Amino acid sequence: MKHSLRILLMLALATAVGVPAFASAYTLTFDDLPYPGLGAAIPNGYGNLNWSNEFYLDGTLYPGTGYQYGIVSGTNVAYNGFASTAVMFTNPGVVLSLDSGWFTSAFFTQNVEIDTYLAGNLTGAFVFPALFSQPTFIDFGNVPFDTAYIFTPSGSQLVMDNLTLNTVPEPASMLLLGTGALAVVNRLRKRIS
Repeated sequence: MKHSLRILLMLALATAVGVPAFASAYTLTFDDLPYPGLGAAIPNGYGNLNWSNEFYLDGTLYPGTGYQYGIVSGTNVAYNGFASTAVMFTNPGVVLSLDSGWFTSAFFTQNVEIDTYLAGNLTGAFVFPALFSQPTFIDFGNVPFDTAYIFTPSGSQLVMDNLTLNTVPEPASMLLLGTGALAVVNRLRKRIS
């Protein structure tokens, strides 16, 4: 019993200091949004994000384009409107991490850039070629962010599908969980002795 108590105490201490914080991954397919037809704005709140100049459409309605070639699952894909800068951002105090996604250029192969920020500080700058004829998988390495900018300087929309994000637990929640675990360990220890 003392060995089990020791293990529980070590786990409680690790949790109290937030090592490691568990994250929960989820993938945005854009297929669970209402049917967009020729295109619709991605609603704020989708995927725990707010969206600026980011739209989605049924890629099958645009045969022979990157919209069609960029489909990884279902039929819907996201894209930056008018090939202008798009922004994804969280609600205040919420931190996500960008894991990966599939990217295609709508009309011609181009280099694109995605910059991520956390509390106004740059956390990642990713420049990569987006092909026109097939989607490219990009691994962002779970970079933390509260704001992400999507740039397409060559003038073609960037098509996205299956964007994978992770929730990042806030340190205060982890501290509260750890404190509760320590209280349980303390009570068990008093019962044993």
